[in-house]
Amino acid sequence: MRRRAKVQSMECMVMQRQLRWVGHIIRMSPNRLPRRLLCSELHEGPHSRGGQMKRFSDHVKLLLKKCQIPPGQLEALAADRLVWRE
Repeated sequence: MRRRAKVQSMECMVMQRQLRWVGHIIRMSPNRLPRRLLCSELHEGPHSRGGQMKRFSDHVKLLLKKCQIPPGQLEALAADRLVWRE
């Protein structure tokens, strides 16, 4: 059905939106609050019992792996908005 209607799967659409948002965050200057919050780690405070929860950076790495984007090239690719949208 989706192929005939030329519509992407919901998972693909969500991944595209998440990657566009990650590109937006990566293009921000390092001192901006959203980038500092999403790219930092918790250094103090209690750890959750039974294992750690997935961090935002872990989720981004999984997204990049699914899309076959090398993590080392994330900032270079996200810097060019036209390339990143594709």
